[in-house]
Amino acid sequence: MKNKLIRRESSVMQFESLILRLEQIRREFYRQIPDSEEIDQNTFENAINEAQTVIGVCIAQQLVDRCRREKGGRAL
Repeated sequence: MKNKLIRRESSVMQFESLILRLEQIRREFYRQIPDSEEIDQNTFENAINEAQTVIGVCIAQQLVDRCRREKGGRAL
């Protein structure tokens, strides 16, 4: 049981570190290139937002899967 908990915490921590890294990339981009063309900024911002959305979906799916396992596979 402890190993499963450690694995879950580890995967969540990996997702959290990815989200934090994306925020860092966003800050660095705007600090270093404040006057870049608007289309470049929009493309960059969309890519960051999409990546964060995918990460959020993965986290949510893990939570749903965990709840289903804990409820013995019954629907939530």
